[in-house]
Amino acid sequence: MTNFKCSTRQEGPVAVVSAAGEVDLAVVNQLWDKISAQICPAAVVVLDCADVTFMDSMGLQVLVRARNHAEKQHATFALAAVPKPVSRVLRLVGLDHVFPQFSDVEAAAIAHSGQMS
Repeated sequence: MTNFKCSTRQEGPVAVVSAAGEVDLAVVNQLWDKISAQICPAAVVVLDCADVTFMDSMGLQVLVRARNHAEKQHATFALAAVPKPVSRVLRLVGLDHVFPQFSDVEAAAIAHSGQMS
């Protein structure tokens, strides 16, 4: 059994999905449900990865799915506080430049503060 937690909050113009623990096959549907519920036209959705300890290929698939869904909605999907183990996996599979990445959620909110009205 994994120690995965996922929650959402609004931080300024940004809808934040915070994930904590291992992102693997056992929890990807829960993560997708939280992310997809926030993606709507022109939304800015940030996945706060600060407390993610592991991400497998199924987790990466959710990220790609979220990015594609956001693109169709003319929304933005970004990552914040990506820890080294996750950053390494993104880099190894060539996805490190696919997602906008921010040092933390606050930086993402500042970067998008004029994007939404």
